Amino acid sequence: MSNKLLEILKSNSNDIKLIKEQLTEINTKINKLELEVAVNNNDLKEISNKSFYIESYLESIQDSEIKELLEQEEQISISNENNEE
Repeated sequence: MSNKLLEILKSNSNDIKLIKEQLTEINTKINKLELEVAVNNNDLKEISNKSFYIESYLESIQDSEIKELLEQEEQISISNENNEE
């Protein structure tokens, strides 16, 4: 009976070692994932900031183009009025 008990204890000990190895592996993977998430968060923040500045820049360009078009229209209108006289 004591031999069977020793076998069971050895088997349990081996199982515990395997579980510890697996836990260590899982822990390592979790740490890598946490690092990747942190890096990705920083990348997303940078992209978000850049897109905000790009949007602002594009709005500014669009505003400038609209002003130019309005000025051109006004000049054409003035020119047409002068030609009618």
